[in-house]
Amino acid sequence: MKYRLKKDLPWAKAGEDLPWAKAGEVCEGERPKDTYYWVNIKGLQLHIRAQEFSDWFEEVDEQWKPRMGDTYYFFENYGTIVEDRWSCDCDEMVVDEERWKLGNCFRTRELAERAAEEIKALLKEFHKKNV
Repeated sequence: MKYRLKKDLPWAKAGEDLPWAKAGEVCEGERPKDTYYWVNIKGLQLHIRAQEFSDWFEEVDEQWKPRMGDTYYFFENYGTIVEDRWSCDCDEMVVDEERWKLGNCFRTRELAERAAEEIKALLKEFHKKNV
């Protein structure tokens, strides 16, 4: 699971995605057997009480998701790569969200091109096996 920092620290900024060293370790704390999360941020280890965890961190999907106004790329039916902006328009938002749910939403043109090539290869293989 990945998490994102919600508040600035002296050595890390809010919005950064963070790798985990350990999570859910039980340590002796202020109260007997308080549950702490051990978080490794840029080589420094924090111990955060479980009750305060959601104040500092939010869960992040493993798949990148644009924020409002961000540029993203997707591929159309013929494999053409298209650049778009994550929109706040209600009708457009549905399209953006559906592309993302399908996995057809990429941070860079290069990633979209690689994905399109892999999908083409996967479909060709599928048809060979299912003629």
